[in-house]
Amino acid sequence: MDESTKEKLITQFSAYLDSYQVNEETQQTDLFSLFTELAALRNEVKLESRQVKNALDLFKETFDTTMLIVNGELCNTYRRG
Repeated sequence: MDESTKEKLITQFSAYLDSYQVNEETQQTDLFSLFTELAALRNEVKLESRQVKNALDLFKETFDTTMLIVNGELCNTYRRG
């Protein structure tokens, strides 16, 4: 990204921040709602972590199988040559 684009983005973002107004009438979140959302987030993170672990395990199995095939082909090529 060139410098002129960076400066333009910084100027636009600065103007946005200067014009942003905080809504003072927002309701304060009660602790029950906060902890409910945190529990849901924790469960979602656990689920996604399991999915990532499963994907990594599958990738490892696939990679190991591929390496065995490649090593076998290299051995066959070496024996022939």
